[in-house]
Amino acid sequence: MASFRLAGNPVCDHLPNTAYCNVTQHAPSRAYTTSLVKCFSGACPPEQSMSPQSCGCAYPYQGVMYFRAPFFADVGNGTAFQELESKLWTKLELSPGSVALQDPFFNSDSYMQVQVKLFPSGGPYFNRTEVMRIGFDLSNQTFKPPKEFGPYYFIASPYPFPGHQR
Repeated sequence: MASFRLAGNPVCDHLPNTAYCNVTQHAPSRAYTTSLVKCFSGACPPEQSMSPQSCGCAYPYQGVMYFRAPFFADVGNGTAFQELESKLWTKLELSPGSVALQDPFFNSDSYMQVQVKLFPSGGPYFNRTEVMRIGFDLSNQTFKPPKEFGPYYFIASPYPFPGHQR
């Protein structure tokens, strides 16, 4: 059963106390985050993150995926997010387990926002060719997420190549 909210829609000026217009939100279930339980609890240096695949510190290619019309609202849905992780590493030709998703939530535009980290398999960095290929696939929507996530767009963070001065 699909559900939707009309909060902010002008019709709610006339129906403020209906379930569809009520802006009171239930406390969301715990948001999904890729598990690092098999890794030691050490910390990584600044700009590096723990890879769920190798449990080593690396410089991930990262950014935010904005899903404009997901077919579900449970940001704790482990099955859906694990399927997204799997599809990302498969379609982007990364090593299995080299994708980490963090803290999905619905923003003020009702888009599901998910922090994505993609980890290199052959060392702490991706090379420039890999970053360009992955960025192209995500930015030009060559990558297709599982259907229940709906359409998306991706905003990448700058990548800290070795020797790059800020």
